[in-house]
Amino acid sequence: MRLDLVSPRQVKVSLTPLIDVVFILLLFFMLTTQFSKQQAMRIELPITDATALPSQSSDKLRLFLLSDGRVTVNGLVTISALELESYSVVVNSLKLGDIVVVRTEDQVTLQSFTRFIDQLAAIGFDQVDMQVLQ
Repeated sequence: MRLDLVSPRQVKVSLTPLIDVVFILLLFFMLTTQFSKQQAMRIELPITDATALPSQSSDKLRLFLLSDGRVTVNGLVTISALELESYSVVVNSLKLGDIVVVRTEDQVTLQSFTRFIDQLAAIGFDQVDMQVLQ
């Protein structure tokens, strides 16, 4: 007796349906994802009145940070923030352990203010009093 054996069909795996499914998923996630714009956060700094400021004593180094990056030292001389470390009044105040009072214009950005405070910390001032004048 002779049996005709059917040869097994060779199954071909097609990647076309898989690519279609991946493409549909990609489209789905691209169309349903909501992208938000980064927004700047407005920070309102505390405002002090010039008449409410404490009396200017000799044990405080008074620095006024301007919006263009310059610094007024004790209301007398205006120098660049980079020259602050070598200025003699600042060096003497550091040796005496004076407290630094930093005042800023209202146009000073938070980034430049933070950079300035970091610069003061690098010089060696660890006590900084911050005030904002309008």
